[in-house]
Amino acid sequence: MDSVSNRMRSNRLQLNEVMWCASARRQSKLPRWPITVAGASVEPVSVVCDLGVYIDSDLGAATHVRRA
Repeated sequence: MDSVSNRMRSNRLQLNEVMWCASARRQSKLPRWPITVAGASVEPVSVVCDLGVYIDSDLGAATHVRRA
């Protein structure tokens, strides 16, 4: 995480959320609490939206299809 944090800082970017990727049956075993990156608390999420594309934590497109 330090490497990611350093690269983001050097490019003037900020990490707002983190998504753990796993199969649907392993989702319940993933941590649900915030992690600390470069002194900031970052919340885990199950869906991210980047450039208008929604991606689920199982790397599927079900959320994108529902929201499109």
